[in-house]
This record gives sequence, structure tokens and C-alpha cells, in this order.
Amino acid sequence: MVCSWGGYTFIINLIPMHVLLCILTGRYSSRLYIAYAPLVVLGTLLAALVPVVGFNAVMTSEHFASFLVSFSIA
Repeated sequence: MVCSWGGYTFIINLIPMHVLLCILTGRYSSRLYIAYAPLVVLGTLLAALVPVVGFNAVMTSEHFASFLVSFSIA
């Protein structure tokens, strides 16, 4: 998705907002963490392999929502 569509940051921020909403409404379970953690790790690593994005997948603020939610539920 990173290669073909520049709006991938919308999706990469929409998913953490959904996870955060699940946490706030009490619908958090270990299954949510098992599904979300690999998504963040693999998504970031694969996005970093795209030459246009590169290491900016880790350094820019548009990806911080996914990292913040990931570290808050860990």
C-alpha cells in the first residue's frame, strides 16, 4: 500500500485510533494485542523498505500514533 498510495498514513493512523477506542470502551483483549502488535512492527519494517519512505517511517510524527498505542498496550 505504501508503494501505490500515498494515503497509507491515513490507514496507519486509523487502526491505532480504533485500538485506542477499544481500550477506552473496555473491549480490549489479548487477541487485540496479538493482532495489532505484528501489524505495527511488520508495517513499519515493510514501509521502511520502500525507497521513497525509507527511515522516515520511524522518524516522522505521522507514524507516532501507531507507536504510542502499541507501547501503551504492551
